[in-house]
Amino acid sequence: MKLFSYKKTQKKNVKILYILPSHYDDDGYPYHFWKGLLPSNTLVCMRALTQKLINEKKFEEQFEVHVEIRDEFVQRIDVDKIVHESKKRDEILIVGLVGVQTNMFARASDLAIMFRKYQVPVIIGGFHVSGVMKLFGPDAPDLKFLMDKGVSFVCGEVEEDGVLSNILNDAINGKLQPYYRVLESPDIQDAPIPVADPEYLKHFMQPMCTIDTSRGCPFNCSFCTIINVQGRKIRCRSAEKILQIVEQNYDNGFFSYFFTDDNMSRSPIWKELFMGLIELKQKGKKIRFMMQIDTQSWKIPDFVRMASEAGCYLVFIGMESVNPQNLVLMGKTQNKTSEYAEMVETWHKAGVLVHVGYILGMPCDTPQSILHDVKLLKTEVKVDEASFFIMTPLPGSKDHKERLERGEQISEDYNNYDSCHETFPHPNFKVGELKKSWLKAWSLFYSKDNIIDILLRCPPEQYWNAFWLTLWNRYSTLLSNHPMSMGFLRKKGRKERRQTMEMESIGAFLHRRIKDFVNQVKV
Repeated sequence: MKLFSYKKTQKKNVKILYILPSHYDDDGYPYHFWKGLLPSNTLVCMRALTQKLINEKKFEEQFEVHVEIRDEFVQRIDVDKIVHESKKRDEILIVGLVGVQTNMFARASDLAIMFRKYQVPVIIGGFHVSGVMKLFGPDAPDLKFLMDKGVSFVCGEVEEDGVLSNILNDAINGKLQPYYRVLESPDIQDAPIPVADPEYLKHFMQPMCTIDTSRGCPFNCSFCTIINVQGRKIRCRSAEKILQIVEQNYDNGFFSYFFTDDNMSRSPIWKELFMGLIELKQKGKKIRFMMQIDTQSWKIPDFVRMASEAGCYLVFIGMESVNPQNLVLMGKTQNKTSEYAEMVETWHKAGVLVHVGYILGMPCDTPQSILHDVKLLKTEVKVDEASFFIMTPLPGSKDHKERLERGEQISEDYNNYDSCHETFPHPNFKVGELKKSWLKAWSLFYSKDNIIDILLRCPPEQYWNAFWLTLWNRYSTLLSNHPMSMGFLRKKGRKERRQTMEMESIGAFLHRRIKDFVNQVKV
């Protein structure tokens, strides 16, 4: 005979959905692709952090929490469908719009408003929110507008113990604050490292894993947001834990990486990490990776040699300009233009391709100087790839703050802050002239003749990497898109148009899609 009977309490299901929002094209349609170029590191990091909280039982006992991710660049976000499915399952839905850069904020805002119509708790975080809030506080108009609609914001990183769990528990219990400010940059030594996810990576042209082995940058470039958002002190993950995940991923069939550190050459763990990757190669587990570094890293003893031996096939370098005056005016004095050619040759001798970032629209630039500079990149510096960016005063950067303080005119449409649009009047360019110079730079660098020159001089072991990369850049250029924000086979939905623009009729939309198709076939 039972003296007492216990009724098992039914747990309430909670779905935490992290979304990486896309951004709009000039016609108001979000960028969606059948296959993407690079997966989002922020997205998988947020899932790993949340899963760690679930495993450690950091949520109240009556809730059964699970976490999902969606990348809008390669996965459609149907708000109505997502909400209705959650209601059907009788679960609490929490939406986190993560990794939001300035050019993504317009789309993130529209998605947030759509979810808020259903009273779904929405949290937005990323570089734009952190940059704006750190410089202007929570009363910035674009933030205040969304706060009034019940949207919450997170300024800063959330790896510190208790930060993310407090935010998510507030969301689950309907007690979200308008904003959360994380003032201290967290120690990421023991932060969870995402494991390769086949279901996510299948959406990309190649299954490349991403890991940020460190955060922060010691330099002081005026156009950069890193130092104001992540700080100048470099913080590292555990090299031992990174190597464990890399080996685990290799055993599961994933061996290609993008180390997303803003400047890996200044990470205190680079030598330990490279040594570990070399040891994995000696065990028959060969890893290939690309990384971001600075123009002086080739002088660090053993750095180039060990990077090559560890499996580095490409370095992305912030060259920014071949004009020394531009570099001084933008606070990038560590770049020495007289050393560029020697730097590139050093990496080539180690069997590594060199991809440089180059900013157009710096103070001393003119339409004529840009043509001259591109010629130098092609014939004297001899880089393998160049990505051109229109100078953009990003919120969170010193440049943006000083322009506002001087009362200069800056574009109010954050969707244009993608380094492909003019966002301020430049004294040396007429309106529209800088954009034309930008397009011209791409077409000149990725001309058929220069692609042939690149393939003839590149390290022999990297020939096919160089071939496909230059082909991709030329394909993107011919479609007038930036290769880094492109994917393969564009998708568009008629009803997804930006809320500030009128929805097109079926006939007009069909005509637009036929034109898109014809343009892609021509390329």
